Amino acid sequence: MYLQKVADGNSDYALMDKKVIMVGGGRSKVEFCDLFSINNDIIHVKKYGGSSLLSHLFFQALVSGETFLFEESFRDAVNEKLPDSHKLPNLDSKPDPGNYMVCIAIMSDVPGPLELPFFSKVSFKHTVKTLQNLGYQVCKLKIER
Repeated sequence: MYLQKVADGNSDYALMDKKVIMVGGGRSKVEFCDLFSINNDIIHVKKYGGSSLLSHLFFQALVSGETFLFEESFRDAVNEKLPDSHKLPNLDSKPDPGNYMVCIAIMSDVPGPLELPFFSKVSFKHTVKTLQNLGYQVCKLKIER
């Protein structure tokens, strides 16, 4: 509901939630992101939950980021699901990850700064470091619910 409202209320964002892409044969599916902005923000969003839910969010961002860089067929499939206004350029060459911001957004109704459980902090730190080593810019966002 939230993601749909964002995409409907601002043409800068394309809704990609639940638009999964088959990768690697078999039944493996990857969601590129929940929202993709005209400014190349790759936004992954989840409601605040336990460590396993948050770790899933972080791992989703990591797998998506790696697959986007290294799998041309994944980029082709992402482009098919994007509206014309958000299409990716130069699909046959590896994108420059420095041109993309991976945003990990967590929705919470708890006032104040976002506090993660210990294991989620460890998982988040690993995800950020790996994405940055790939060349991406990374940010963490708290969405007030």
